[in-house]
Amino acid sequence: MGAIPTGFISPLQIAGIVIAFVVGACFGSFANVCIYRLPRRMSILNPPSHCTFCGTTLRWHDLIPILSILMLLGKCRYCKHPIGYRHFFVELLCALSFVASFWRHGVTVHSLIVAMTLVGLIVAFFTDCEWYLIPDEVPLAIGALGVFGALVASLSRQFLSPSLINIVGNQATLLSAIMGMLVGALVLSLIRKFGTAIFRKEAMGLGDVKLTAAIGSHIGLSWALVGYFLIAIMIGAIVGIVILLMMRKRPHHYMPFGPFLSLAAVVCLLFPETITHIVQSIYGLQPVYL
Repeated sequence: MGAIPTGFISPLQIAGIVIAFVVGACFGSFANVCIYRLPRRMSILNPPSHCTFCGTTLRWHDLIPILSILMLLGKCRYCKHPIGYRHFFVELLCALSFVASFWRHGVTVHSLIVAMTLVGLIVAFFTDCEWYLIPDEVPLAIGALGVFGALVASLSRQFLSPSLINIVGNQATLLSAIMGMLVGALVLSLIRKFGTAIFRKEAMGLGDVKLTAAIGSHIGLSWALVGYFLIAIMIGAIVGIVILLMMRKRPHHYMPFGPFLSLAAVVCLLFPETITHIVQSIYGLQPVYL
């Protein structure tokens, strides 16, 4: 099944959207654990989920994604301490990410890989916003998903029938994925060194380089990778100008770049063909074949 067409939505498609939303919300609950624990170098498995204020271990009915937070009015059942808005929005964003991936790519292996990658990008977004760092586990997981998807796609083109290839979905080939990782890391490393030389202080963290390399494994060596950099830089520039004008931050105020890379990656993963077409149209480029 390919991407869901616009217009009439069948009951089967509605059921698929509901399932994608529920599964995504469950991943969102896990994403909240990662956002809280990974920057603190804590295990994501032990101890079990608990209130970070009173330490009470949470029961199953306290952990129903999205619904528990709404039913508890955003407060801990046991100590009434506010849970925090981030938990709700992370679970909702992850649920919508799964729906968006299902909507764009249909029921395919590629759709699942994209959805899980979007969850990783959400983790990177919030950890970089709060801690100014991207835990190594996040780009490692995203990169592993990209390489796995490329490997499955490469093998499918050799051994599977056309009907089964539709189940795999569109994905960069293994060579393209590896080249995308290398080029992505190289470009951002050069930008990092160039920015550090100009501003005479670290302009970008290594986490941004690792995240870009991981995203490169999904996008592959294509013009969409150019679009990824352009979108990230454009969003960063717009947000930076708004912060300077509205919040009156000092020019040397540090602004994490990971959130902009994550947003750009979301756009490129959900609309790869559109981004490629736009970049080719603007610069008059020919397709890249590997």
